[in-house]
Amino acid sequence: MSHSGDIYQVGDRKIFLARGIYDYFEKRNFNRLKEEYEQARSQDAEFYIALYSDDILEKAGHTRKLKGLVNDEDRIFMLESLDFVDGAFIIDSPKTKLVEQALKAKLLDKESEKKSKTPISKKYNIGYASGAFSNLHKGHIEHLREMSKQCQRVIVAANSDRLITEYKHKKVTVDEETRRDILSHIKYVDMAIITDDYDKLKAVERVRNLCGKSFDAIFAGSDWRGDPNWENFEKKLNKMGIDVVFTERPENGISTTKIDKSKKTPESR
Repeated sequence: MSHSGDIYQVGDRKIFLARGIYDYFEKRNFNRLKEEYEQARSQDAEFYIALYSDDILEKAGHTRKLKGLVNDEDRIFMLESLDFVDGAFIIDSPKTKLVEQALKAKLLDKESEKKSKTPISKKYNIGYASGAFSNLHKGHIEHLREMSKQCQRVIVAANSDRLITEYKHKKVTVDEETRRDILSHIKYVDMAIITDDYDKLKAVERVRNLCGKSFDAIFAGSDWRGDPNWENFEKKLNKMGIDVVFTERPENGISTTKIDKSKKTPESR
């Protein structure tokens, strides 16, 4: 289901409200978001997203393919991680009056969030991570958020199409420039680049060339803990004064592989 954006006037605030589902980000839906944002900006409006609830979708004859893996809070979290999205919320009815009520409630929540924010001291100056980041999903964004909590600056490298093909022996489903572009718009990321090398030690010199100094922590998902290559990287990086930090990944959670499989599954009706 899709819906063109509508303008809402709430007090002295002008809101451009788009609608959609958004279980993950890939080229098509991310480009749609950017186009809608440009429409909002052209009208000097804030950019909000109304997410269709499962009830609305089912009444219209649709079922989210990733319903059991991506819940409503996940969808809101993902959209609000983008640096050009001002807010997102769930709607249980397409009726204009009820949508406006839900929007007003969201605006109040956002104001409360701003007042409750407090500065957090961070352990590291520069944090670095690399990966495929295909079909960017909540697990990826939680990983990046954890980096941001611990680091003053976050640099993320998307593996090149060649690297994914040669090292992972996988077909590239989202091209490298699209993946870098999506990462660059995640508010937890300060710099997004493309890497054509798996060797983490070479990343040290590349970041030094980019920033004048290298990273002091490199991050990976906990599913890589115990991997022989990572154990070897960790020993060498530790000698250089660089920490290796593993962020927790839940078992049986969302994954790029599951998303790719869902794309091949006919839509439930």
